[in-house]
Formats: sequence, structure tokens, C-alpha cells
Amino acid sequence: MLPSPFTEVEAQLIEERAKLDCLTDQLNALLAVIEPEGVALAEEMLVRMAASQGRLEGFVQKVAGDAIQYTMGLVKSHFPKADLVSVCDSIPLDCSDEDWEANPAAFV
Repeated sequence: MLPSPFTEVEAQLIEERAKLDCLTDQLNALLAVIEPEGVALAEEMLVRMAASQGRLEGFVQKVAGDAIQYTMGLVKSHFPKADLVSVCDSIPLDCSDEDWEANPAAFV
């Protein structure tokens, strides 16, 4: 006896639902890293994602800054006489992303 089309569709739906559940679990883990403590996991995923966008951007910027600092530390440890001040001397501390994106060559 051949399986009915509904059985095939139902099996495919079950498989796709399992994939979605797996992705949801992974997204929950990612959001848990950047969300403040106590955010209700019962909130809708789309609401949580929209609220976390700014926090994610801040997190990425902090990680990028930490990576630069770590890299400069490695350079200084291997080349103690390297003048790292000249690398970032022309970049103001309050340089905004918009200023940098408008003309990064101006700061080099």
C-alpha cells in the first residue's frame, strides 16, 4: 500500500518543526548572553530579537575593541620598541562610527 500524500506532508512538517526547535534553542542561548538578567523567556522570540538588536551591536563593538587591545598587546610583547601611540594617535577618543565610516583615511 502506498503512503498517502498527507502522511508524507505530515512527516515533512515534523522534520521541519524539529529543525525550527533546534534553531530556536540556539537563538535562545545567543539571546541569553546579551539580554539583561531576568528577561522573561516567555516573551515572543521576535520581540526579544528586536529588543536585543542594540545590545548585540554594543556587544560586537566591545568584542572588537577588546580584540584590538589584545592584538596591540601581542604586538608590544613581541616588539617592545614598537611605537603603538602612532598607530592610533590621530583617532580621537570620541570618534563616532558615523565619522569613521564617512572618512576613515582622515584618522590614519
